[in-house]
Amino acid sequence: MKIYLFIACSAVALSACGKGSIDVVKNGYIDGARTTTVSNALSNRALCSDVKWSLFKDEKNREVVQYSCSIKGSKDFNRANRDGYVARARKDNDDLLMREQKRLERAQASINDDFPETKAWIQRLDSTESKISEASGSDKYSGIGRTQKSIVLEGVLKKLENYSNSYNEQEMLELYLSNALSDEGFNAGILERKIAYMNRLPQEKRASYKKDEIDTQLKRLHSSLGRVRRNIAEGIAQEAKRADWDLRQASSRNADRLRRIDTERKEVVERLERQRESMRREIANTESDIKRLKEQGGEERFAQEALRKFPIYEGAAEIFQWIVNKEGESSLAYGEIQVGIPGGRMETFLRYNRPFVILKMNAQSRSEKIEDYFDELRGQAVIDMLVR
Repeated sequence: MKIYLFIACSAVALSACGKGSIDVVKNGYIDGARTTTVSNALSNRALCSDVKWSLFKDEKNREVVQYSCSIKGSKDFNRANRDGYVARARKDNDDLLMREQKRLERAQASINDDFPETKAWIQRLDSTESKISEASGSDKYSGIGRTQKSIVLEGVLKKLENYSNSYNEQEMLELYLSNALSDEGFNAGILERKIAYMNRLPQEKRASYKKDEIDTQLKRLHSSLGRVRRNIAEGIAQEAKRADWDLRQASSRNADRLRRIDTERKEVVERLERQRESMRREIANTESDIKRLKEQGGEERFAQEALRKFPIYEGAAEIFQWIVNKEGESSLAYGEIQVGIPGGRMETFLRYNRPFVILKMNAQSRSEKIEDYFDELRGQAVIDMLVR
């Protein structure tokens, strides 16, 4: 803890009691090998413009020896820190201002372009809706549903209209071999094979084979034409029903797709409006930030902030204090850097947690400037932390 002046020795007493206690401290050693005394460690330091040794008694009536080193060139030693702070603050502000300007440019470009990807999305939905609507209009059931099969059946039925009611072998042969009635059991391939077989028979057997195998087939076809026509007509009617069902289902699916497209379009339009509103807010906020950065970018403001962080000091001094007991033994109790405040007052700037470590460092220190000494102290603070 810091030791404050309590009872000062008189001028006469100081020469009597003070000299002995001060000498005890000066002649004390700072290392276990007893090679370096306190006096040798602290005398002739290039850092000090003036050195004072003094004696006083603390509130417990203990003798305290104080060493004070007035540090050279320490008047306003924060000046470089202030200048550096102002330069960094100015650069940071300029960098932020540049970033905000670019941010504003991007936002303005977005609002000007009006989000082409989202608008293209809406256009795709409109195009799809138009195509579905057109397809739905062209596919509406007109009374006779037609499929590919029904078209084929209609062609067969029309072809059958060309054949007379009376049996004509040549017409039936032509009709059979056209394979138009294969679904009704009159397969041209079977008849072709029978004809080919007949042509390989001897002449005397051909007539009998033709009568039994080929003429029978042709006459059966002729007798079945009425039934075939009815079957085909029924097939056409069934296909019409199937086509009607398919068209109704397709119409239902298209209606459902149109409802989904309408819902999606509303969502995308709302998305577009949100994007526009968000970008308008972005522009307003960025313009506000740019205005604030310009207002706070004055040199005077940076200088005031720098002065708060790095005040002007009238000078600095390093203090070490030892307690000397009645047996004439001394122990280092306190160490700090003091700074002068305008008005003549001194206050603690940096307190040493382990003053003995700093005292040993001073025996090796060659610092002539307070800035270099602070660098040594920062380095020592890291070492000190590691060895605890």
